[in-house]
Amino acid sequence: MSAIQYLGNDEFKISRNELAGLLKSDAILSALEWAGVDNWCGYDDARGDYVREYVEEHEDMEAEDPWFDEIVAHKLKLIEEAEDK
Repeated sequence: MSAIQYLGNDEFKISRNELAGLLKSDAILSALEWAGVDNWCGYDDARGDYVREYVEEHEDMEAEDPWFDEIVAHKLKLIEEAEDK
């Protein structure tokens, strides 16, 4: 079974692992865009700044030492909670 399945009518089914990978990539790319991708020497600083800002904007995020995996877990939690409503 593929990690992503087309269900028709512009709908897809995606595995949790595939979605986690996409959300992690999105968070990393957002950090790069936020800092300006032309400043590659600041790559690690940008990622750290992005994580700190994300945590500040999401007070419900519970992580002792957050990084991108924790952001992905938080985003998945938000998606799952929205589905329950």
